[in-house]
Amino acid sequence: MNAIDSIITIVNLKTGLIAIGFLLLVLWGMKVWRRIHSNLQRVRKNREELRRIQKLRKQYKQDISTFLSSYRNDISTKLEMSQAENGLFIFWSGAEEIFNKFQSDTSEINKLPTQEERIAIRSFYTECKAFLDGILYNNYLLKKYQYLHCKVKTTTATSSEVAEKNNVTEQMSTLGSQLQQQHHELLNSLQTAKTYF
Repeated sequence: MNAIDSIITIVNLKTGLIAIGFLLLVLWGMKVWRRIHSNLQRVRKNREELRRIQKLRKQYKQDISTFLSSYRNDISTKLEMSQAENGLFIFWSGAEEIFNKFQSDTSEINKLPTQEERIAIRSFYTECKAFLDGILYNNYLLKKYQYLHCKVKTTTATSSEVAEKNNVTEQMSTLGSQLQQQHHELLNSLQTAKTYF
């Protein structure tokens, strides 16, 4: 009986060892599977991040291209050749549309990978908005000037309207000089931003 008991014990021991070995193998397999799954998720997340960054860059490149083509077609050359210190007598009809495009949320810029790229794009957007804001104000002043200029030429103009026309002319002169300076700064900023695309 002792022999039978010892054989059963040995069989149970072997079965127990096989069961433990199998359990360890299953646990090791689960650990490997988790690691592989985690790595696959990380790779997927990195791909999504890369796609998002490429999409952002494409969006900023498109914004820059849109601004640049409209800018070159409508005002850049005129601004270069004008005597802006005497007032900028250029009406840019497309400025409002372009300005609205740049009103979009630029917090996504923070998601670009490098500090230099973020600075270049943010600088371009900031200078663009400031320049376009100045152009929109110049458009307003130009309309007001044209109205007052026609009014002053007639006999119905009051002394306050004449003074207002002179005030508008002075404002246009100051703004024209500022816009010409901003124009050069904007072109420099544009070149820096374009290096990332």
